[in-house]
Amino acid sequence: GACGVGALTGLINGASANGGPPVILFFLSGPSSAAVSRASLIAFFLFTDVLAALVYWGYGLMPGRVLWLTAVMLPCVGLGIWLGSRWFRRVDEARFRRVVLALLLLISLAGLLPSLLKAD
Repeated sequence: GACGVGALTGLINGASANGGPPVILFFLSGPSSAAVSRASLIAFFLFTDVLAALVYWGYGLMPGRVLWLTAVMLPCVGLGIWLGSRWFRRVDEARFRRVVLALLLLISLAGLLPSLLKAD
């Protein structure tokens, strides 16, 4: 279970820097409440993002431009977190899971779109 999801997430993250979908599906399909699943995902992504940033920094892959873009985007990320937190407090558990899974599907399709539109 968890070890396989971790390995798949690591493989996808290493190959494409987009390892979120397997772990999101894992947490949302389990028996935990939506609040516990959400908190687990927040902790998971915080840990993996900090770890990845340290590794990238160590390899010299985070030039000043990346830090500048990060600083510019942080207020928007903060606004998204604030809006998402407000929505989460108002929505029932079943709807939360449906909306998150629908968003995950849309993100996955958006990731496939460039390769589907690419002319050979």
